[in-house]
Amino acid sequence: MALSTANFTTTATHVIQSGHPISLRSIYQSSPSVNLLPVERLRKAISRLLDYYPHLTGRLRIDPATGVRSMTRLGTGIHLFEAHCDAPLRSFARSPSAPDTELSVFDFPNVENPLFAPWDLTLEGAQRDSVLTIQRTEFACSSVALGVRISHVLCGAGSFLGLYQDLAAIYRAMADPATAAGKN
Repeated sequence: MALSTANFTTTATHVIQSGHPISLRSIYQSSPSVNLLPVERLRKAISRLLDYYPHLTGRLRIDPATGVRSMTRLGTGIHLFEAHCDAPLRSFARSPSAPDTELSVFDFPNVENPLFAPWDLTLEGAQRDSVLTIQRTEFACSSVALGVRISHVLCGAGSFLGLYQDLAAIYRAMADPATAAGKN
């Protein structure tokens, strides 16, 4: 039996009209005496990442006559949001009563959007807002969720994963002041 094949074409116009970003959510469960993803250290890591990816600090511009897309207003910045939740992370899980089980992102099917910064899906929003948003959400139990979104116009999932890995590498390479002080 022969396999049938189909060709699919996705155009930039289709992607920008739908306005959907590529999103990645990471959840870090709290552990005793560990400050997960301190905001100031995260902010410094993002700033360093943007030294390597300056185009992410700009805004998308779509020429109305030609439809040509370009990045303008470099240095305008990205959006880093801080959010706090009064409930513990486990209270949002499918089985919140199983405290000894390890959690995964699949245990949280109904908390997708609150863990991400706002994203305007309109054409106007795509040209007005940041092309990269990051939201750090801290729960009452000190667990942390990191929600990262990037405009699909700028990259695909593979490139986005590379960007996220670069951010993680920069973050890890930065000495935590509390840990560095203890090593003297």
